[in-house]
Amino acid sequence: ALCKTLEVSHVRVVGTSRRKIRTVAVLGGAGGSDVPNIPDDVDVYITGDVDYHDALAAQHRGLIVIDAGHAPLEKWAVPAIADYLKIHFQDIPVTPWIEPEIFRIIKP
Repeated sequence: ALCKTLEVSHVRVVGTSRRKIRTVAVLGGAGGSDVPNIPDDVDVYITGDVDYHDALAAQHRGLIVIDAGHAPLEKWAVPAIADYLKIHFQDIPVTPWIEPEIFRIIKP
């Protein structure tokens, strides 16, 4: 379902849980290095650019991490933030810029 929503072919996941998911945190773009800063009450963290050691740290603490990629998350986060800024700071021009996906998936 997440792949369809984000319009991506795949996501990377670390961690599992048999308990009910209650709290999900999302950080668009590169949020892998923020794993140590995610509050303890968060069950699932969705972000991009998660490296091996951040994934290992998340797994160790029981946090499920979904790495959906940098650009796919920014595609949704940047317009939402731009809309917020346009509403609350009407005297300041806001021009969203979304980085294009630079990676390509090669399937056998």
